[in-house]
Amino acid sequence: MQDNSQKTIVVKPKPNKNKWSWYIAAAVLVCGILICLAYFGGTNSNAGKSPGGPASQTPAASTPQNTPAQNTTPAVVTPPKTPVNQTPAPASTPSPALPTPPPKPTPTVTIPVSSALITKQAYQMVLTLDDMGQGWMAGSAASPGRPQVYSSSHMTFTKGSAFSPVVQNTVDVYRTVDAAMNAFTVAKPANLASITLSYPNIGDECFLNDSVPTNKLLVFRKNNVVASIIVQQDKTSDLVSYAQIVERKITP
Repeated sequence: MQDNSQKTIVVKPKPNKNKWSWYIAAAVLVCGILICLAYFGGTNSNAGKSPGGPASQTPAASTPQNTPAQNTTPAVVTPPKTPVNQTPAPASTPSPALPTPPPKPTPTVTIPVSSALITKQAYQMVLTLDDMGQGWMAGSAASPGRPQVYSSSHMTFTKGSAFSPVVQNTVDVYRTVDAAMNAFTVAKPANLASITLSYPNIGDECFLNDSVPTNKLLVFRKNNVVASIIVQQDKTSDLVSYAQIVERKITP
């Protein structure tokens, strides 16, 4: 009878005659493993990318491994704005006061004698007892106050009796010619209907009121001086002669 039972055949490997065959096989196996790891690793790294689309903007988690940095384009850094210079304006320094120039001297102008101010004192120009002649007695009185007058003198002459003639002479020196002209105008009588005036040629302007023979008045102006002469209780006294004596004393 035949024995149909299956026989186990053990195949024994042939002994490796080439000592380098194992080293080559091991190297091939290691290379295959590395290639597989590299392939699957690349597949996993591309898993976050959509097909055909741009790269995912999700930043990769940092790892402690010293992997080389990827070649990425650096972001453009906007330079900081230059701060505006806020230097405060310097405080205004007061300008030093300029020295006041000395006043310019007023040029000396020669004024004609007819318009120059008379600076004599009034007592130097009134009538004196020597001007009156014999029989007269002199007396003085305070002159009435007048504005713009800086010198004034008043003299009275009588012959001693109760009803004897009286001559009064007043001289006022005004500060300006205009003030003297105004005083002369005020002294002139305003109502000329009842009086008679004459105008003797004495001084710059003159009038004589002899409407009342026993009470005559003569007033004249010479520059800034106004002189008045009054004769009372005397029909024969010559006021014009008295006025001419005073004018000679006024004239420089």
